[in-house]
Amino acid sequence: MRLQAIRALGRLGQRSDMAPLFSAPSDPQWWIRHRAAEALANLPFLDDAELLSIEQHCEDCYGRDAIAQVRSIRALTKD
Repeated sequence: MRLQAIRALGRLGQRSDMAPLFSAPSDPQWWIRHRAAEALANLPFLDDAELLSIEQHCEDCYGRDAIAQVRSIRALTKD
């Protein structure tokens, strides 16, 4: 259920809906952390500096790693 919520927020959420998504990279479940990081990286209104800030404030080292990975992919796929 949490995974579907993360996916939905990543596709349809507005900035005001993002609190659960911002905390999801600290989730104990690997899939939740990974999908949350992907969703964050794909949000059109979240710029690189904000994504880096979320990574730096993430309390979970695995969550930080997940965000760092998607930030790297995001940087490689930019025009």
